[in-house]
Amino acid sequence: FYQLKQPNNTNGLIDGAGSIGIDVGTAIDVRIEDVVCIGSTSRGIRLLGSQGAKVSRVGCHNNTTAGILLASDVNTMIVDSIFSNNGFGVETATSSNFFVDRCQANNNTIGFFLTTSPVNWEMANCIANDNTSSGILLSLSSFGTMRNCLAISNGGRGFDISGSTASLITGCVAEQNSLQGFAVATGSVVIKDCIAQANVTNGFDMLAGSVALVQ
Repeated sequence: FYQLKQPNNTNGLIDGAGSIGIDVGTAIDVRIEDVVCIGSTSRGIRLLGSQGAKVSRVGCHNNTTAGILLASDVNTMIVDSIFSNNGFGVETATSSNFFVDRCQANNNTIGFFLTTSPVNWEMANCIANDNTSSGILLSLSSFGTMRNCLAISNGGRGFDISGSTASLITGCVAEQNSLQGFAVATGSVVIKDCIAQANVTNGFDMLAGSVALVQ
């Protein structure tokens, strides 16, 4: 698994900037890089209806609701970034064609929260650790791929899947989580070439969901 370096604040430190540290509306091809956002009462960074944004080498810490939110965004990339001590580390809603790569979410309530029917998404080489609830939660997430991700030592499930369909989870590892390693509450996904070990409850738990393949 990829080892992240702590992002620096070459381009600025945004500390306690009210509700939202960086707020981007319907802009195109925005670049946010080498910035640290801490202490906002809502989100560290919010992208609302933007297209083609790239967020790289940022740190979002101690923000009340989320480190970063993608809402109704298209073609967004988040890479090489760390999100800690927020409500959600990374939160997506009604966004599509986004890519999250080489990011870490730790000590949040939920590490990565992909919700409200995001489609055509990809998440790779990410780490969710020491979050108080789920490490990675997919809720109503469709037509996506998660690969080579690690969920470790979370207070709930490592990979928590609910109402998600036509998605692939491959090459991922869940270990030492307080509930299941991989849990499919509802929906239908493919889980392939994944490892679950030393989780307090079951390694793989289908609950009311269906899985095409566990291998």
